[in-house]
Amino acid sequence: MARKILFKDLKENEKRIRRDLIMDAAERVFAKTAFDRVQIRQIASEVGLTPGAIYTYFPDLETLFLETAIRGAERIRNSLDEVLKTGEKDLGSVVVRYIEFIMDHLEYLRMSQHCLLYSRITSAEILERVNETSRSLFERFDQVLSSHVGGKEVRLYTHLLFSALNGILFTFGRYPNRSREEAMAHAKNLAGLLVDLIEKRGEAGHESDRSAGVVDPNSA
Repeated sequence: MARKILFKDLKENEKRIRRDLIMDAAERVFAKTAFDRVQIRQIASEVGLTPGAIYTYFPDLETLFLETAIRGAERIRNSLDEVLKTGEKDLGSVVVRYIEFIMDHLEYLRMSQHCLLYSRITSAEILERVNETSRSLFERFDQVLSSHVGGKEVRLYTHLLFSALNGILFTFGRYPNRSREEAMAHAKNLAGLLVDLIEKRGEAGHESDRSAGVVDPNSA
């Protein structure tokens, strides 16, 4: 039996599509314009709507920016999930996927930075969504780091890894007079050094535990 589709369902679907199109346009504008210089009319022009129509879906520019940033973080998380769902929990593989994805979407990184440093989040609902999205992204890194560092240190190392990778991408993602391929290769090399340091730290920690007679619960 075919599912009954109500008119209100069609309206809601249309609304979601329009919101996504507006956020797509916002991403393109944010990618080439400093955030403090972006105006609603630029995004409206990019998507082919009037500025007034934008306000039908987003109450102000800041909300549009935050919603777009949240969607970007969710896409990063989903990209990492594609690796994790294969059963591949190698730290290097997850790090490479993160670098490759961000290199193609550096606007997400810029939006994240602006959100954390400059955005004034007045909506409790949006603040909770920002926090929840950040936590869910960190949890993906927790999964692969848990085999290298102790339980109490996992989130600390996740924060270290996440901030270090972003620093590499901010510094070298669009380095002058370097092709995308050259920038990508350099970012992966630097990230590889970081992964090696973390893995060696984990090996040292496990060796110390064995010497002290501590049983690894993952091997029991």
